[in-house]
Amino acid sequence: MLNLLILVTGGDLQASASPTGQDVAQVFQSFYAQSGGLAVFGYPLTGTLDESGYTVQYFERQRLEYHPELAGTPYQILLGLVGEDTARANGLNASAPFQPLPATTGSDGNCTFMSATGHRVCAGFRNFWQSHGVNLGDSGISFRESLALFGYPISEEFTNPASGLTVQYFQRARFEYHPEFAGTPNVVELSLLGQAALDQAQNGEPIAATEGLRSGKNATPGKKQSTPVASTGTTTGSGQVLFGVYPGGGTGEVGYVTPPSSSQIIGAMNTLRGGRPASVHLYTAWSWYNQSTLDSDIATYTGAGYSVSLTIKYSPPSGHVGDSAGFATFVRSVVRRYANNARVTHFVIGNEINVVNGNPSSSDGPIAGVREATIQGALAARDELTRSHSNAKVGTDLAVLERNTDAKFMRDLANQGGSSFVSAIGFLGLNVYPGLWPVGSGNAYGDMATFLTDARYTLSNAGFGSGVTIEVLENGYPTTDEAQQATKLDGFVRAVCDNAGKLGISGYSWFDLWDANSSSTSIYDHYGLLRSDLSQKPAFARYQQTFASSCSVTK
Repeated sequence: MLNLLILVTGGDLQASASPTGQDVAQVFQSFYAQSGGLAVFGYPLTGTLDESGYTVQYFERQRLEYHPELAGTPYQILLGLVGEDTARANGLNASAPFQPLPATTGSDGNCTFMSATGHRVCAGFRNFWQSHGVNLGDSGISFRESLALFGYPISEEFTNPASGLTVQYFQRARFEYHPEFAGTPNVVELSLLGQAALDQAQNGEPIAATEGLRSGKNATPGKKQSTPVASTGTTTGSGQVLFGVYPGGGTGEVGYVTPPSSSQIIGAMNTLRGGRPASVHLYTAWSWYNQSTLDSDIATYTGAGYSVSLTIKYSPPSGHVGDSAGFATFVRSVVRRYANNARVTHFVIGNEINVVNGNPSSSDGPIAGVREATIQGALAARDELTRSHSNAKVGTDLAVLERNTDAKFMRDLANQGGSSFVSAIGFLGLNVYPGLWPVGSGNAYGDMATFLTDARYTLSNAGFGSGVTIEVLENGYPTTDEAQQATKLDGFVRAVCDNAGKLGISGYSWFDLWDANSSSTSIYDHYGLLRSDLSQKPAFARYQQTFASSCSVTK
């Protein structure tokens, strides 16, 4: 009882009192004592370690990470996703208990259904979940405090064949039911997943990103992300990224705004990149394809030395909803037209195909037949590029919503398309707007790092190999506060640079080059790096620094 008494009362756990011979590091002592102590974290297994520039410490049941950039907030200590890591390492994600329940599943007096992951927490496990949490200053122990400590359930209850115990996995823990301790506080205990994480790290297999509270568009607000130490499905790469921009002034839904002259745009972009390689992201769609306009745009940008990523939206014309063969024919004609232009490097088939409840004028997801159209379009594009001996890559595009939802969508798409579709995909495009969609935590670096890690998890979970790269096709922060926009951009880009090699990020594009209307009070008119009169905002200079960094591709 000596150790438990010391921990619960907030005293330091000294080496002499710990059977592991390790102290709780001073930086973690307050968090440790206030968030459950020995029962939740176990004894420390290591002293402090430096991992990717952060101070970390492994405990029997968890891994803690100190973030000085979040000092003074409730999130300066973040926890590892040891439940997710262990489930993945043991190949459990495809097993029956890990499959989400129907969205119509409800809660009752015995169980709480959590729609973010599609699983329930019931009976004694629910009592334990609700009675422990990270101290965020709420009255009692709130839902968000329990969520911060354990995360969402990622499985149902099941019998562990190795131990015979009833267990349930959560993002940051595994609960065990011990009937021999019925009637005592130890009837529910936490597995020693921190030890498993340490073993994995010491074997040269860095575990996935730590994080505090995850937030997606449809998830519970108030959650927090941390910086990844390594990726789920870690890949290798140079860490260099081809940076670029959408050269328009859309209002967030690729809305058309009359542009300045092409010479003004090219001049501004040349100033931005400072003679370094750069890309532009262009769009066309089946329903509003204009051959002469697209010909002109591609000739203008490739002629000025820019690489082009071209999104070909499904967006079917009237009478062609669900006509996947017709869309494939359209894709084939567009790809054939530009396949021999070596600077057209990426063909993106579909836009935000996973946003099933979105606006069909911007997202393809709500349109009937989008999955089959994406599959047939990607196969047609790959075939045309092969015929043309082109090195351009084929991919598709998701909006970042929620980790498990996105992973299931991509897995279902891969299953529907089969091996030919999987082999056709060379990259996954992402549209991600932390602070707007998904809401995130407000910490630009942490949010972006987490969403990028989630994207690699999405690919790995769907069976795509490490050679399939991540292209951030849309990232921005619309606001009338120009200084804040520059700060957000800096956080987003640093997260991309820091994780490019291990997550396989090869491209990044800011949305937009210029504001739709800088005098407007609507934030959606303020995505640009430039004001609508083409004068530079603070974010422009900040992005210039990106092109000069070691993260960007150099000649």
